[in-house]
Amino acid sequence: MFHCLEYFWHKGKPKTSKKLKPEVCKNAPLAYRIMRDPYKKRYSIEKYENGSFSYCVYDSNLFDFRLLEIQEPLSWEKEELVKGKEVLLRDQDQRVRIRECHLTSSTCEWYSVHGVLIARQEVEPNAFLRLRDPEGVLVMERKLY
Repeated sequence: MFHCLEYFWHKGKPKTSKKLKPEVCKNAPLAYRIMRDPYKKRYSIEKYENGSFSYCVYDSNLFDFRLLEIQEPLSWEKEELVKGKEVLLRDQDQRVRIRECHLTSSTCEWYSVHGVLIARQEVEPNAFLRLRDPEGVLVMERKLY
C-alpha cells in the first residue's frame, strides 16, 4: 500500500512515479492510495479529497486490467447486441468479460459483467498535442454514485 498524488497504468497495473508518506497526503486536496495484496493478485485504488476517503476508483475484483496485457494471443470475440451501439467481449472460454456501449462515434463505456461501469473512453483528435498521448484515448474516472 502506498499513497500518491497521481497514478498511471503500466501493463494493466496502477503505478506512480512518486510514493508519498500518508502524512503528506492528509494535507493534499486530492490524493490516491494504491493497494495490493501480498501476492499481487488484487489491486485497488482509493481516492481521497482533503484527507478524507471519497470513493474507490478501481478494484481488480470487478475487472482486472491485466487481462488486457496477456502476452499470448487471445481469441476474444465480439458479439454484437445492438448494431453499432452495444457489444459483448468474450474470452477464449466463452465467458463475457466486458460489455461495451458506444455512446457516440468518439465515446464508449466499458461495463463489467455485473453492470458496473469500468471506464469511459473518449477519442480526442488533439490529445497528442495536449497530453502527449499518441493514441489520443482518454480513460476517465467515474463516480458510481
